[in-house]
Amino acid sequence: QTAPFAVPLDVAQAVATAMGLQAGQMVLLHEERGAWLFHFWGDLYGEWLTALLNHFFDPRGDVALVTSHNEYCLLLPTGITQLPPWRDSLAQRQLRRLLPRVEPFLEVGRFHSLLPPAVADEVVIALCDTPRFERLYCAAQIVTPSAPLRAQLTRLLG
Repeated sequence: QTAPFAVPLDVAQAVATAMGLQAGQMVLLHEERGAWLFHFWGDLYGEWLTALLNHFFDPRGDVALVTSHNEYCLLLPTGITQLPPWRDSLAQRQLRRLLPRVEPFLEVGRFHSLLPPAVADEVVIALCDTPRFERLYCAAQIVTPSAPLRAQLTRLLG
């Protein structure tokens, strides 16, 4: 069985660079249903960001208000000017909840399923590279797109 295809951070960031974005820039595109947040963080970090923003919009976790669209963007219920402050405990908690969904995207090795569950989880968490995600998160700047960039971003929505 092969793992599902996942777009890594580096590939998504290369797309952002090709569109003229600077390192750390995210783009907010308003529309009728809410706002598209183009993060260009790939599948894994995009899912993690979605989980964190869902907690921001609904701390009780009753409703998934933020939805991941693809490896480049997610849909917010409303626009934001910056990401919420980083909270390490929340990031760790949300990552642990995501483990069953993100594990298939990671190269954990063929004997991973034989590990004790707690050890297997720690391997997946280490592969997610929390320090890298935190650096991206804390450096993120949300910008408004120019008209030409808006057209390019709209094409990424498919």
